[in-house]
Amino acid sequence: MRINTIDCTIVLLLIGCVAAQSVASTCSSKNPGNDGAAVPCMISFVQNQIRQNGLTATFKNADKEPLAKRADVYDSALALILLLENGKTNEARPIADALVNVVEPDGRARASYATSRLQVEDRSVNLGSLSFQIIALARYYLVSQQYKYLETALKIGDFIRKYLASSDMGGYIGGFSPSGVKFTWVSVEQNIALYAAARLLSSITSKQEWRSVMSNTANLIKHAWDNKLGRYALSVTSKCI
Repeated sequence: MRINTIDCTIVLLLIGCVAAQSVASTCSSKNPGNDGAAVPCMISFVQNQIRQNGLTATFKNADKEPLAKRADVYDSALALILLLENGKTNEARPIADALVNVVEPDGRARASYATSRLQVEDRSVNLGSLSFQIIALARYYLVSQQYKYLETALKIGDFIRKYLASSDMGGYIGGFSPSGVKFTWVSVEQNIALYAAARLLSSITSKQEWRSVMSNTANLIKHAWDNKLGRYALSVTSKCI
């Protein structure tokens, strides 16, 4: 039995390369020759990373390493998606609530918070992180039917539309630095994530603004294709297009 590729990708992105190798090794040693048992093992690992504030610790030994006591919103959003994919709705709720609680009045969320309480660790604002936060909350809404999760996802989306739209490149810029300086580059990867988030919001609300976001990101992705090299550019700036 082969492990679901989507599950593997989410877990690898969630816990990072070094941690993933460690967890995969541990899960394999516990279940030799049984690939199908590795996913439940990794889900158990993710659940053990959930901290008292509801977010997931980014590093495996976060409670023992003071410099690593951080919980990235990106990782927590992926953890929520992973749990929902595997029917762990109740276990996912603390993460969903935390992802609601970190959103500021204008719709932004910072990149990282402490593992013990919702104190900001990294004040930067990241488009990719916000996009996965939208996906996670919107999907939790579909399961729970509690409007606050969709409401928050829409609030984050409105922040992106208002503050991160790129006027000269199409798509949406990468976000803001910790000091509040707006980035000048546009990430293709992050815009793909935003496209997925906007498509989900469009399917739920049938609102035109989310179709417009999809169109805007699609234009950026199209322009980022390098036909000579046969691949997409990782990111673009106004000098590149």
